Amino acid sequence: MKKGVFDYILLETTGLADIGPIVRMFWLDGPLESSIYLDGVITVIDCYNIIHILDNVSDKKNNITIAHLQISHADVLIMNKTDLLNETQLGIITERVKGINSDAKMIFTTYSKIDEVSVILDLHAYDHQSVFPIESREISYHDPNITTATVQLKVLENEEQKSKLEHWIQLMLWEGQVLSGSSDQYLVEIYRLKGRVIVQNTSWLVQGVRELYEFIPESISLNSVSPKLIFIGKGLFQIPLQNALNTFMNFE
Repeated sequence: MKKGVFDYILLETTGLADIGPIVRMFWLDGPLESSIYLDGVITVIDCYNIIHILDNVSDKKNNITIAHLQISHADVLIMNKTDLLNETQLGIITERVKGINSDAKMIFTTYSKIDEVSVILDLHAYDHQSVFPIESREISYHDPNITTATVQLKVLENEEQKSKLEHWIQLMLWEGQVLSGSSDQYLVEIYRLKGRVIVQNTSWLVQGVRELYEFIPESISLNSVSPKLIFIGKGLFQIPLQNALNTFMNFE
């Protein structure tokens, strides 16, 4: 290997309570034409102990654990120690984790062994090469603290509508407010955002981490995709969020 030349860097962050700041730091380097870009976030879950960990809340004010935060930022979840559980137990645990982040890809393992390294490398989870379409997954368990909510969009008619939608997103990311009308609002905290927005004949990927977000133009057949936004965070409820968006954007 040549000095200073790397094919891939795996940054192990065990013991770091909140990986959000690191995610933002590496993601910001992309537009600056850095030779390093953020490929994705991989979280290994101890399936045998995860429910106890999620229930052992020490932060009574926010009512969340470190595990909640780490799961919410993940693009891939390695569900480890599955050999210690029966099918029913694993099903319950899977739904519990999906209740926090239903958008992440799940890989079930023993001793964290995966069949192909390609399932955790070259994810391109934060750029235009990301694997889409965006999927909305049905879940039977909704975590009361952090969860995933998907809102359906319509094809926007012009840039003015796109700007209005961005303003709605900005209020959520920057102010923690979900606005539906001139004064109606409720509070949320967003950790991760992804989605697709279509303006006339142009498609945009939407990526966001905490208060940072961007719209990335993409070349794709519009016949095979539908516009939607996926939020992961606190205070999210599917139907009220969809209703707020419809009211704010005047969607019928």
